[in-house]
Amino acid sequence: GVYDTQIDNCAAGIKTYPFKMMLCIFHEPEDNVNTSGNTRPAYRAMWQRVRARFDALGVDNVVWYLQFAGAPNHAVNAAGSGSEDMYPGDDYIDWLGMDPYTHSPTRKTLDELVNQTAGGPSGYGGWYNWAQTNHPSKPIILGEFGAGNVGCQGASTLGVQFTDAQGASVVNDWIAALGVTNTAIKAFCYWNGRAVGKYDYQIQRSCRTTLYGGAVATMANHPYFNQDTPLA
Repeated sequence: GVYDTQIDNCAAGIKTYPFKMMLCIFHEPEDNVNTSGNTRPAYRAMWQRVRARFDALGVDNVVWYLQFAGAPNHAVNAAGSGSEDMYPGDDYIDWLGMDPYTHSPTRKTLDELVNQTAGGPSGYGGWYNWAQTNHPSKPIILGEFGAGNVGCQGASTLGVQFTDAQGASVVNDWIAALGVTNTAIKAFCYWNGRAVGKYDYQIQRSCRTTLYGGAVATMANHPYFNQDTPLA
């Protein structure tokens, strides 16, 4: 209860906002769980407390959206309990999200992107499959995503390098799968950022052609992502 006043002040401010907004509390929480208090059950309890205080103040313009990283190394067993142990409950969540990336020019289908398993426990089927198995009623947003293109900055600590054409080809594969596979995905937000020497997702760079950015724009304008999907 130490932060209840700050939570209530935030809720009161959001309540006056004339539109609906999506709200995630502490995105990619798997990266910050440890044994010193920031545990998975503590995250779940935190979310439930914040949601309860918003509800008590009559805040009805928030769409509650839990954004996991969704990386396979965060799963602690084949059932994906690394995510399930943090999940506040269906009554507290409207949308689920993950942040999938690919850093290899090797093609990844949309399903492979959202169900990455390398580095996860034996038998783990991927984050999207976990979400659909355990919470099938929840629409999914790719809260961050991209195909890592480090060609603009030379060497990368990731040890891979996309060309614009390779990146565009991968995104075009994902476009072809829209509405065909992984149909719980209803929205996405592109991560237009970079970390020098590591990755580069920025679309508008002097060293870029229009191939990759054009593919991302095509995805954004695709009819699948431009339909009336109720937020909550």
